[in-house]
Amino acid sequence: MNIGTVCKTHLKALFGVFLLSLALTTFTNAQVVTGVDTLNKVSGVWEYYDFTSSKAFTLADTAMYTPDFWGSSNEGVNFGKEFSSLIPGKRLYLLGTGNIDTVKTVPTWTDATPWVDTSWDFANGTQGQPITPGQLWVVYTSEGLYAVLQVDDLPGGNFGDSFAFKFKYMSEGGTTLVETNLNGGVETGEEIAGSAVNMSGNGFDFSKQSGGELEDAGDYLPDFVFVNNEGVNFGNEGSTSLSTT
Repeated sequence: MNIGTVCKTHLKALFGVFLLSLALTTFTNAQVVTGVDTLNKVSGVWEYYDFTSSKAFTLADTAMYTPDFWGSSNEGVNFGKEFSSLIPGKRLYLLGTGNIDTVKTVPTWTDATPWVDTSWDFANGTQGQPITPGQLWVVYTSEGLYAVLQVDDLPGGNFGDSFAFKFKYMSEGGTTLVETNLNGGVETGEEIAGSAVNMSGNGFDFSKQSGGELEDAGDYLPDFVFVNNEGVNFGNEGSTSLSTT
């Protein structure tokens, strides 16, 4: 086993333990990852969204993610798999309207009606288009896991170039989700729990719940950087984006 392999193995162990501790102090069930995000049309093309990364990506970034859905606007602002060969099957289910905080369970995926492949699928029970604020959707992810999202806002209107949503994602499987405070406002705040693996020389951004190489610095704001010149450690060493203690 070479030095790089040893460092990588220890690094995974350290980072897993660190974020597991954070998750357990935030949620009683560390399987649930929650967040707030926006999907956009970039240069005329909608982004994809990956719940594992909790991040939106452009088509050019395909090697960095496994897509769970992407945007569509031929019938107003919508999402699903339209015209995408990267996402198989019917993976969306309309729960109705309501509050994502109260959603505790989701139906089991069947790849058949009433599951649909695009949110404007009127023929299969989505009752028209475009999507509207307050809708609750279940997404069966490309990894075979479950997420539920609440459509929050269409900043540019029904035929705009983006939509905002809240989500909770079962990162370790199952159809049971815990209660959340995503709609609790400033006083109760938003609780996020998760786990990740990062490599030496990469930074990590808690806001995006993701890491990135130095070349990606324009896509995230690093909160710390991993180094291994003195064993596996992290901090601001070698980073011009971070300063002071």
